Amino acid sequence: MQKLMMATALAAAALLAGCSTLTAQEQKKVTQIDSNTFEIELMQPWEKQEVRARENARIMAQQICEDKNTGMQPLQAVSRPPRGDQAGAWTRFTFRCVGFVEGPKREYQPLRLRTESLFSDDEEDTRQ
Repeated sequence: MQKLMMATALAAAALLAGCSTLTAQEQKKVTQIDSNTFEIELMQPWEKQEVRARENARIMAQQICEDKNTGMQPLQAVSRPPRGDQAGAWTRFTFRCVGFVEGPKREYQPLRLRTESLFSDDEEDTRQ
């Protein structure tokens, strides 16, 4: 009976610990600095590595610019790992939405060196 109560208490403690991690939510703040420059502040409580939080912010920035039918140009990223009682990694990602650059109008042709003027009239260009 005592073992059953101990097992039940441990299961309840594990369940409550799992619930506390599930209630921790992502905190995201998107600020528009000027007409095409934005800043994302992101805190993800489940992330222990700031690199992953920074990558998630980059993906969000790319999605914001894609919604405007523009490309994303990163400007600055500042991030930090969890500290002390802070849960999760934090990052601030600054970016700009820019227009797409048009591709070349003609197919690429490699540059060719013309050697006629390098040879005299009696010599023949044999490198072709």
